Amino acid sequence: MKKIVVIGGYGHVGGQVSRQLAKRYSTVVVAGRSEEKALKFSRNSSEKLSYLSVDLTNEDDWDFLQNTDLVIICIDQTNTLFLERCLELGVDYLDISANYAFFQQLMYLDKEKHNSTAILGVGLAPGLTNLVTKESLKLMPHSEKIDISILLGLGDTHGKEAMSWTIKNMNTRYTLADSTLVTSFTGGKKIRFSGDRRLRKAYFFPFPDQLTLPSSLAIPIVKTRLVFDSRSTTGIFAALTKLNLIRFSEKKRVKSLVLALFQKIKIGQPTYQIKIDAYKKTEHVGLFLKGKNEAQITADMAIATAILLLEGSHPKGIYQIDELFYLKEQDNNLILVVEQSDNQIQINQEPIEYGRL
Repeated sequence: MKKIVVIGGYGHVGGQVSRQLAKRYSTVVVAGRSEEKALKFSRNSSEKLSYLSVDLTNEDDWDFLQNTDLVIICIDQTNTLFLERCLELGVDYLDISANYAFFQQLMYLDKEKHNSTAILGVGLAPGLTNLVTKESLKLMPHSEKIDISILLGLGDTHGKEAMSWTIKNMNTRYTLADSTLVTSFTGGKKIRFSGDRRLRKAYFFPFPDQLTLPSSLAIPIVKTRLVFDSRSTTGIFAALTKLNLIRFSEKKRVKSLVLALFQKIKIGQPTYQIKIDAYKKTEHVGLFLKGKNEAQITADMAIATAILLLEGSHPKGIYQIDELFYLKEQDNNLILVVEQSDNQIQINQEPIEYGRL
């Protein structure tokens, strides 16, 4: 009998992960700082769920690891101590978060000599971006540069945590794997997305895939950019950054107001799209992945990866998702496949479009 603990399991994405896994496994625990929210979510769910109050910043709350098989992390962390404890105790670990600073800390950890398997970057970006990038390398081996562009629809139903994270990172300076220092919503580049007659300008954003892929897939240069399906909204954020006014988004009242507007005003479509552009000298290969409901595909990725992790044999240590799995498409469905194994599972619940562009 497998015991799964989902930290942040009553959130927008974590809640979907908890409910779906409870249909397959008998012991799924919804956990987070708020015992009240965890209890309410578990009671209101049609699936059988347990609940637990857990504060990952407090090591006294980690006793539950002693009889846990898998921990799924749906919240940001400020350090790697909890991950290290899981690996020490032999508890498998799966992380869907996208905290750039957290991934930077991971670069300094010993990735081997552990008692369990940790899989990182399990979502849309990082996650699917890693796997589609991996597929692009099959079409163009030894690519010299990869541009990852992510289009998010403002008409989608995003969780509060995801929107808060996006707003928080509107004014972020970060270092790429090649030591280049960049700032969010600068470095605009015109990108061709599937279904668009006109090019869209996408801007740097601190998704961790551009930090990890140069190492995991041996790509010299990786840059990830973000664009909203509302051209005017994208342009406003870029202009505010250029005028150095985006810093006001860090003020608590301003951040709350912007967050409320993002959640209530639907001015775009409920869509997402990943575009991968691979370059080698004068050659170019483009791949795209397009679908609806970004939160759902993030949850789907976590669910599929968790099942393959629990029901198969994997090397112990710390891995990015592209190091253990690859992607294939079949009849408008995404299939997650374990490297050097026949184990596979369908990822998506919503239809997708996938191909060259």
